[in-house]
Amino acid sequence: EAMTRPRSCLYDQVLAKGSVAKDKFGLARGISGGFAIVFKIKDTGGKSWAVRVFHRDSLERNRRYEIITRKLVSLRELPYFIPFQYQENGILISGETFPIVKMEWLEGGMDMNSFITSHLHDPVALQNLRISLMRMHLDLTRHGVAHGDIQPANLRVYDFGQKLRLLDYDEVEF
Repeated sequence: EAMTRPRSCLYDQVLAKGSVAKDKFGLARGISGGFAIVFKIKDTGGKSWAVRVFHRDSLERNRRYEIITRKLVSLRELPYFIPFQYQENGILISGETFPIVKMEWLEGGMDMNSFITSHLHDPVALQNLRISLMRMHLDLTRHGVAHGDIQPANLRVYDFGQKLRLLDYDEVEF
């Protein structure tokens, strides 16, 4: 409910001035996951952002995100991760401040299930995906990184299976 009016609850001024995607009832439309709800906000310049609002408390979250942020900054050469900002004091709800994650909204591509389903009879696309998955596995292993929650919804496929992007960094391990 708070996200329906970003100006009244978000501390990040880019996000607060933006407009949140809403459902047919005029409420902020969120995509719920295991730890957070993701909202899409379009800023005044037209850029879309994913805003993760945590619905589960975690005593280790701040420390974990500090470690994840440092490590992913050092892995900028890997094409799989999207830059993000963990904001410890990101949202105000009922007088209490909670953390959020702000990251660029990924446009285009398909989640892995949709890609496979739509390319079932296309051996070239499936071979591209297989090679890309193997390459990603080798790259992550070489850098001592495990995503921890690779599933179809957390993996976006682009360019006919030749490019992969990972989402949801809550479970990333180093």
